[in-house]
Amino acid sequence: MFRSFIASATLAVATVVAPVAAEASSLTAGQRQLMQALNAAGVTVEAGECPEDTAYGWFLPKEKFIALCTNVIDSEKVAWQTLKHEAIHAAQQCINPSMTSTVTTPAFLQKYGNQSDWEFIKSAYEKYDWLIELEAFTLMRLPSGEVAGIVNKACN
Repeated sequence: MFRSFIASATLAVATVVAPVAAEASSLTAGQRQLMQALNAAGVTVEAGECPEDTAYGWFLPKEKFIALCTNVIDSEKVAWQTLKHEAIHAAQQCINPSMTSTVTTPAFLQKYGNQSDWEFIKSAYEKYDWLIELEAFTLMRLPSGEVAGIVNKACN
């Protein structure tokens, strides 16, 4: 069902791009840093078809597993944004296994959070997940190297 993300490092979005596995050397420095940070944190990343077309990906905290849904993700840009989003959840889990803490402050999220993300989050997630989701949506827009730094700081 899923294949190793690093083996198809540009996500090999099978439904969008020819299913040719990209070499790790084709990654940007920041993308390599992100993959290394997740690896150092013990997080496994795999890409493949998901049973439902309802999410780009997800993070399973107990398993330290990120799944990326190739049947939903429609571009390499979305693939990397999704990975960064889920990597922030991995960092949140490193800080607090119950995932009730953020890696930033509420003031940071109030200043940099996106209103349309906030509206979507309130309609799509349970209230107890609103803050961690706002943080993941906000920070997924950072360069991959910066997200790698957040993961490294939180998890090591």
